[in-house]
Amino acid sequence: MKLNWGQSITIVIISFMIFILSLVYKMHYRNADLVQDNFYEQEVLFNSKKESIFNYEKAGFKLKIEQTPEGIQIQFPLDFTFESGSVLFYRADDKSLDKKYKLALNKAATQLLNYSDFIVGKYELSVSWNSGQKSYLHQSEINF
Repeated sequence: MKLNWGQSITIVIISFMIFILSLVYKMHYRNADLVQDNFYEQEVLFNSKKESIFNYEKAGFKLKIEQTPEGIQIQFPLDFTFESGSVLFYRADDKSLDKKYKLALNKAATQLLNYSDFIVGKYELSVSWNSGQKSYLHQSEINF
């Protein structure tokens, strides 16, 4: 059986409609949450965030973040002091997997976070703290 041009156009249109409907079906079940709930407030604070990163770079020390068998270890210098701080693990693909901890160092100036709180994947790690009138921010990526 030979197809004429009318049948060929009908087949192309039906194929295109099936393609579009399959995309609509897939997108209906995709998570379309915002990356952050307070996106606009975060953008307003962008300059202060840049200043905090600059303060950390000028501080004269580097945080040592490593994955040990016990968990994620964040190491500060022994003489480190701070007023308040937090550790944020941000997961871009699912905000329900974000984890936030209060910065609480032991006598060795370290904090250990267990692996049981995390799911395999890529996280953006932000360690922020205040000391005096200055704020500091360290950012890096970590994979589990």
